[in-house]
Amino acid sequence: MTNKDIYLASLRLIAESTDESDNEDYAERAYYILAAFCSTVHDINNSLRRAKGLVALEASEKVCLEENGAFPCESRLASAAAHYLGAMLTIDAFPDLSDKLYDKYCDLISRIADALPAAVEKISDVYYFD
Repeated sequence: MTNKDIYLASLRLIAESTDESDNEDYAERAYYILAAFCSTVHDINNSLRRAKGLVALEASEKVCLEENGAFPCESRLASAAAHYLGAMLTIDAFPDLSDKLYDKYCDLISRIADALPAAVEKISDVYYFD
C-alpha cells in the first residue's frame, strides 16, 4: 500500500474527486499530514510489529512522505490514517465532518490498541533506592 492509496481513500471519505487536478490544495498538504500521523502512532505501530515478531522501528524524523512511497506503518493502521487525513484536510472548511472523522480515527486507534496482546516487560526502578 502506498501513501497515495491512503490519500485517495481519504478523498473518498470526504466525498471529494480523486482526479489529481481537482484537489491540488489537498494533495499539497496530505503527505505532510501523513508524516505527522506516522509519528503520532509510532508506539502502536511498533507494538503491532512486535506482535507479528518483527523488529521495532526507530522514530522517523520525516516531515513529508513520498507520494508513491510505501506506507511506513502496519496495514492495520491504514483505515485510521485515512480518517485522520480526512479530518485534518477538512478541519477549516467542514469542521463538523472533520470532527466526525477524527472521532472515528480515535475509535479505530483505540480498538487497535485494545486488541494488542499483552507484553511482558522488565519492571523499571523509578525510585532509585540504594
